[in-house]
Amino acid sequence: MEKITISIYKYEELETEVQEKVLDKYRYKEVDSHWWWQNTYFDFVEICSKLEIDINPSEIFFSGFYSQGDGSSFACNILDIRKFIQAVKAEKWKDYAPNQEFNFDVLDMDKRVLNLIQNGYIDLSFKTYNRHRYYYLHFDWEYTFNDDSKEYPHIEYQVEKLLKWVESVLNDLNQHLHKELQKEYERLTADEYIIQMFAEENYQFTDKGYSIDKITHLETSII
Repeated sequence: MEKITISIYKYEELETEVQEKVLDKYRYKEVDSHWWWQNTYFDFVEICSKLEIDINPSEIFFSGFYSQGDGSSFACNILDIRKFIQAVKAEKWKDYAPNQEFNFDVLDMDKRVLNLIQNGYIDLSFKTYNRHRYYYLHFDWEYTFNDDSKEYPHIEYQVEKLLKWVESVLNDLNQHLHKELQKEYERLTADEYIIQMFAEENYQFTDKGYSIDKITHLETSII
């Protein structure tokens, strides 16, 4: 039996060219998992819940980040439009994410119609859904007027203004989701993160950049 002596190195001890090779090799190690986005999903669902938006994480989809057509989408229900309006106005998402800022459009509609909604004279439901996993939002809504004894001119126009505002808020949230996913992806594939992983998990390499785990596996196979 012959013995081979191999020098082993920490990442920072490798030649610069070898370091670059090692970084490229491990670049996508963390994002090869199907679960790297779960923390981002969780934060997004929590933020939306503070705004009275109900989301099932299994109904969130996204594609990549650097090609035309990439994006995200989610299916949701706004359980109570009155609470939703109040929560957006009060910035209730900050109960969960105090440093998060959103530049939502201001709701511009006739206050009389808004009062009808808030007093229950108009029932309004709103939801988004996924269609063949296209990466933008699809909207569905309906409303009913519960006071047939009164007539309010142009009420449909005012309700449509509300619906367009809701769409704009949800689109802003969807853009936020996609940006946060991209931020997490870029964090996990950055040089700094990979180098930190090498240090924390005590990675060791040959002078050519091969992991010692592979050398150990080779030795076991030979024996």
